[in-house]
Amino acid sequence: MTRALKGARLSLIAGGLLVGLLLLVAVFADQITAVSPHYWDARSSILDGQPPFPPGPGHPLGTDEWGRDIWSRVVYGTRWSLFFAALVTAGRMVLAVAAAFVSVYGPRRAGWLVDKLYVMTTAIPPLVTYLLLLSTPAMRTVGLWPTVAITVCVLTLVEWPRVAVLLKGRLDQLLAEPFVEGAVAVGGGRWHIFRTHLLPHLWPTLLHLLSAEMARALLLMAQMGIFGILFGGGIMVVGDGRNPDRWFQTTGLPEWGSLLSDGRAHP
Repeated sequence: MTRALKGARLSLIAGGLLVGLLLLVAVFADQITAVSPHYWDARSSILDGQPPFPPGPGHPLGTDEWGRDIWSRVVYGTRWSLFFAALVTAGRMVLAVAAAFVSVYGPRRAGWLVDKLYVMTTAIPPLVTYLLLLSTPAMRTVGLWPTVAITVCVLTLVEWPRVAVLLKGRLDQLLAEPFVEGAVAVGGGRWHIFRTHLLPHLWPTLLHLLSAEMARALLLMAQMGIFGILFGGGIMVVGDGRNPDRWFQTTGLPEWGSLLSDGRAHP
């Protein structure tokens, strides 16, 4: 085994272990930390001073300016960040696979349309497009889950043509291979050729794009968080109706973008 191949295998193993660790943290977030990432009892703030509190018993990473446990927000943020990124990735892949298939097997105008959509959506950097579309004041008044749905849709629709063009190029390469031309020569149908001859060779490309788009979606969420565009919503003050002396600080959903936003505003 060559040194380059050993290095590639080590990188693959390290990456797999890291992904597995993140999945375990996301699934078992409730068992990893018992502190809610949303609420903080203000009476502790009165006794101990104003937050943020430094690392100590019960708060290994301390708290933010609202008194929320940072460790808990990091752990639960893994769950929500991976979930949001998976939604965006799934949407892009579904649209891209369908568009690539239609571009290759459908009318010629379908391929032309996909290429033009790719040019249009990449003429402006996607991050700039997201900032223009998602930073409007109206986005702050539609509610938490509608905001999540709109953000996922925008992140999906802006970049699926790029993925479709990549898949279309790979399909064009495979269609030019001799084994596909032979299958066409013996009278193989389009669906039979795609399922039997193209799809087995397309799986590595699909898996590569799946992992790359997942990482890209997480990176975009971090970048948007720095500019204050959050999946998790804003900060609200809610009271306990049964106990008027008790109140809480809460956000919609913790995710890594909001952590970066908080860290930028309060270093």
